[in-house]
Amino acid sequence: MRRNGGLIATNTEFKDATRGSGVSSDDPKSSGMYDLFDQYNHKANSNDWPYAPAYVSLIPSVTTVAEGVSMTITLTTEGIPDGTQITYEVITTSGTTMVNADFSGITSPYGISSSPHLSNGTYTWAIVCTADGLSEAPQKFTLNIWVGSNSNIVVTSPEITVTDSAVPLGEDLTSWWPISTHYVNSQTYMGNTADYNGPYHCAGVRVANAGLYRFLLSFKVTTLTTYFNDVPIAAIVHQASDGTTNKNVWIFHSTSGGSGSAWNTTTTSIAGNSGNGRSQTPSQAANSVYASLAVGNNNQRFQLLSYTGSSYTGALDGISAGTTSFPISTSTAPAGVGNINQASGTYFVYAETSGAVRYSQRVLRGPQVTIVAGDYLKVVYAITVPSNMINSLNVADTLSVGVA
Repeated sequence: MRRNGGLIATNTEFKDATRGSGVSSDDPKSSGMYDLFDQYNHKANSNDWPYAPAYVSLIPSVTTVAEGVSMTITLTTEGIPDGTQITYEVITTSGTTMVNADFSGITSPYGISSSPHLSNGTYTWAIVCTADGLSEAPQKFTLNIWVGSNSNIVVTSPEITVTDSAVPLGEDLTSWWPISTHYVNSQTYMGNTADYNGPYHCAGVRVANAGLYRFLLSFKVTTLTTYFNDVPIAAIVHQASDGTTNKNVWIFHSTSGGSGSAWNTTTTSIAGNSGNGRSQTPSQAANSVYASLAVGNNNQRFQLLSYTGSSYTGALDGISAGTTSFPISTSTAPAGVGNINQASGTYFVYAETSGAVRYSQRVLRGPQVTIVAGDYLKVVYAITVPSNMINSLNVADTLSVGVA
């Protein structure tokens, strides 16, 4: 049967106007008169019946995503010319209002698709919701696509839930964490064999653990000639998550240990090896035999002192008992200058290394304290060695911290 199309009005050339292929005109309209049977045949046989312009769907790859994890949102259209810019709006539907800083890949609250805009009838946003490290209720949002103004919404995505980052607020210190980052060439700094009198370094770590714990500090002898590895510890500091508010400050400034007198030392050295790490876990180390700190130079344990007897190592003094600011050293590692000055006539805690066995370890154990996830633990220390010991020194493996 002969169809009516093209007899009463001009015949048409059918094109797939939404898929970009075979399109010879920007206008997908057809001319002529056709009934529903004509339209059905063209759709069923060759899919070439022109589409009415439409924004078909806006589909996210997931509807629940953790901060820091990538996802996509894909817009599908029909009859919309390639190259069309897509204007969108982020709508917070629950939780803290989401702003530009909460995203990468889209702009909040309004934005325009980046080049090349619409392509083959689709556009895909690759999105990452920023891991802000905050503990907060889930946030929810939708993406709206609008034409002309935000009152003319043409398609809306399903609601997307953003949960807190799976990344912890710090390090899990139930395993040892290497905290030392710097050393000083005392031979060059002093220009002679005298004890180092320069500033201490301050290193810190954010703690993921929460609850009632003891902080632990482990020292490991790493230099080839062990008596060049005396490492004074002037202070150990527990701070809030802002990294400045002091919760507990232990400064070993006097013969009684000062505010650090509540810390104890293992009484015998712990055997180790050349590999990085410790031969005991923090939990195992916490159950060792401990004793109070005292003045001395026993190479099996930590003790208090105001200077060391060996050349080119140790320090002359500790730091002031009134020190309240403990910024982390920002000088270039590993040989940068420290940032917390010594105070004349003060003490520090250290492990004597004359006669010590290389790679052996000693542990300091603190009093029980309440830790909130995200708190900081900082150590004020001085690793000082002569020029000929730098190559054998393992800075990162010298001091490690843990909790138990």
